[in-house]
Amino acid sequence: RSDEFIGDGTHLFSIRFHLNAGLKVVDRKNVVVARDLKTDAKLLIYALTAKCDVQLENQLVSCHYGKTLKSLSACWKLQGAPSDLSWAIIPVHPDEDELDRLRLVG
Repeated sequence: RSDEFIGDGTHLFSIRFHLNAGLKVVDRKNVVVARDLKTDAKLLIYALTAKCDVQLENQLVSCHYGKTLKSLSACWKLQGAPSDLSWAIIPVHPDEDELDRLRLVG
């Protein structure tokens, strides 16, 4: 998926991917790995064009009215002129190797 930001001048962009509660989330440079602890399935979020480090930020999610759970969001913060930004979101089955899946996109 590609998002294009347009405009003049320098801006601060914060791009967040909100993740559900109950996932094991780790930052591996330009790739965030979110693993379901029950099924061992993974979701890789790979920054294709954002040339900055990702930050994992605490947040809350609500699946039921009045109840919140602790969770994380993966956030890339960039400063500069508007540009085209791309990420790959890659599902990984428990029987698959995540490095093999990453090689498919770059």
